[in-house]
Amino acid sequence: MPCLPLIVEVIMEVPALILRKYRDKQTEHPNCCTNIFSQGQGAIDNERLAHKYSHRYQNRFMSSEPALIRFPKVPPERRAGAFLIDFVCVWFVSSLVVGNLASRMVIFLVVWWLVRVLVVARNQGQSLGRWALDMKVIDYGKSSRIPELMVLTKREGITGLFSVLAMFGLSIGVVNVISLLLLCTPLALDWTIVMADTEHRQAFHDRIAGTLIIQTRRGFSLDLRLKKVLAQLSNRMRQ
Repeated sequence: MPCLPLIVEVIMEVPALILRKYRDKQTEHPNCCTNIFSQGQGAIDNERLAHKYSHRYQNRFMSSEPALIRFPKVPPERRAGAFLIDFVCVWFVSSLVVGNLASRMVIFLVVWWLVRVLVVARNQGQSLGRWALDMKVIDYGKSSRIPELMVLTKREGITGLFSVLAMFGLSIGVVNVISLLLLCTPLALDWTIVMADTEHRQAFHDRIAGTLIIQTRRGFSLDLRLKKVLAQLSNRMRQ
């Protein structure tokens, strides 16, 4: 077989040709293999980092508490009007009792609890004054529902005490101005906190009980009706 030595020689030259071609390619592009390796290693590192931080942020978001819900705030003057309606009604009922001032104060606290706790718990968070001016009290916690009876009792125990002191001071009248101012100071400070809290409009008793007064569509809209009547009277007088 005269061709056999030629075939063997060609086969032996193949590895040499491949090695020579690889060296020429490396000479023309010295960083080719390095770049390919670094790109592959960079892709692997990026994948690892993405996996690592995705788990980290996922755990952070899953463990974090939900954002607080933004509720429609009640202007202080409307809230003061609702409180004044309840205060006058309870004061009027307690004044019908024949007896000394101490007995009237006890009756005031009992009627206050009925109007501001029992009625509120049964009437979707609204007392008479809050229903008249379209607002209600809610539990500013995880549920944002109507507060429980014990929460309302704690809340209105504070406002009832402040209110009965104010009633006692107003009963004294101008006879003793200093006593009047001292007895009305706790209620005034409570409302000062409402004015200072521009974000939530929470009074001192709201902070203690964890409650919040918000606007609602359910109500009589007494202030809007009065404004409408006054506007009509004003137009008639101008005509």
